[in-house]
Amino acid sequence: MKIIALKGPANSGKTYTLNTAYTLLLNAGYVQVRGYFTQAVVYNFLGEKVYGSLDFTDILMHGEKKTGITTGTKNELAATLELFQKAGCDTVICACHDSDEDINTIESYGVPVFIEKTPQDTVSLKRINDFTFAKKLVELV
Repeated sequence: MKIIALKGPANSGKTYTLNTAYTLLLNAGYVQVRGYFTQAVVYNFLGEKVYGSLDFTDILMHGEKKTGITTGTKNELAATLELFQKAGCDTVICACHDSDEDINTIESYGVPVFIEKTPQDTVSLKRINDFTFAKKLVELV
């Protein structure tokens, strides 16, 4: 299983970039594999759902090739990579914090390709930055 990990500090745009890469894959003809899409849910202090998160996990298919994609890190990452491996994914795109825990988890599945995500502090350039990284991720699939 080939792993492409978008690595960077918190708030560097990894989630937005992976959401953009997901959209690019769908636009390129990839289709969802039924039953794998999940999206994180956020609850308030009363336990009420207040809004959905941008974090997600899914498996897409293009021909016979399966690609897993997830924004989850830390606690969810190992379980999600295991899910992708059991589902027979050929390639995985995931987020990765600059932590030994995330890096070791990813490396336990083989030799990954790490893409260093550089944050863009200028609001007017953030979308361009995220889109550029998303295109690079898709090219590596």
